[in-house]
Amino acid sequence: MASEFKVDIIKNLAGTGPVDLYMQEGVKARVNFNGTGTIAIREALNVSSLVDVSTGTYKLNLTGALSNVNYSVAGSIAGTSTGSFDAIFTGTNGNVLETGAVPVGTISHSGARVDVSHVHAQVIGDLA
Repeated sequence: MASEFKVDIIKNLAGTGPVDLYMQEGVKARVNFNGTGTIAIREALNVSSLVDVSTGTYKLNLTGALSNVNYSVAGSIAGTSTGSFDAIFTGTNGNVLETGAVPVGTISHSGARVDVSHVHAQVIGDLA
């Protein structure tokens, strides 16, 4: 027989914040940031800072490291200067996968790296 657990809010043992998910499936980091001009994080979970590596290439420094580099990144982008865009990517074109930082990039429909005003990324993997 299956058990059912119903709650409104789960907090850590001290009662001061949410619980951490380590080995369970779920988003371990997420970020919404401005990738143009002076880049800036709008909202984040488990992302301590953001580095502007080059045009259309960013590095998300994590507060809590991942257990390995076999994580997955999903995301969306909006707001290129030309109004045409296609994808968010990670770990390609010389970007090294790390457990403490996640490379993220944005490309246009023609395949060129572009800075965009709205970048949203989620990282799914196990925390260390």
